[in-house]
Amino acid sequence: MTSGDDRAPLADPSPTPDFRASTSGVGGPWCNACGGSAEGAGSRWTHVKRWAGRRSRWGGPVRSPPTLGWDVVERRLGTPLPADYKEFMRRFPSGMFRDVVCVFNPVQDEESLARLVDEFEGMLLGVRILWEEYDDDSFPPFPEPRGVIPFASDSSGGSLFWLPWHPDPDRWHVVFLSRNLAAGWTRTRRPMTAVMRQLANSRSERNILGWDLAGKERDFEPF
Repeated sequence: MTSGDDRAPLADPSPTPDFRASTSGVGGPWCNACGGSAEGAGSRWTHVKRWAGRRSRWGGPVRSPPTLGWDVVERRLGTPLPADYKEFMRRFPSGMFRDVVCVFNPVQDEESLARLVDEFEGMLLGVRILWEEYDDDSFPPFPEPRGVIPFASDSSGGSLFWLPWHPDPDRWHVVFLSRNLAAGWTRTRRPMTAVMRQLANSRSERNILGWDLAGKERDFEPF
């Protein structure tokens, strides 16, 4: 099990990206931005504000108008969710970041929630198989005690999870399981929004995936 913090410092000094959005897909033109002022060192809300602080090239802030309540989503998934994730999903629709990380916005509509649930169950099944075969070297899947909870996937079949090490969801850290199982788990001490911001800024292999993102456009494609 490796640490993502070996690849990048907790305080990411990279310049903030200017995300460009495609005008195709559900919801019309979208973009995401990473900039703005911090509320204080170490605050997870800093990361949300940096994502959403700038205004898009269309003249308005990034928005993903919800049609479902978070109570509906949390009941369907069977778990509470971190506040920074909810704020992030208030800003962005379902889509692909940098052609690398795929997220489904569960409050966007019933279809998006259904797709998230399908992904959620599939990723947990994969973790369960791994856990039952390599108990000592793997995290358990939710709903096992301290079982990991998925929230995104990468374009090669890897998955991003929360590690619910604390009863308060706002203190959960992110872990990553590559499709290459020999690489094992990568563990961080970062919340979800910090991990996404790191992926947005990365111009090298210094990110949770360990991928060289220097040649990747910093854009967002909704679907």
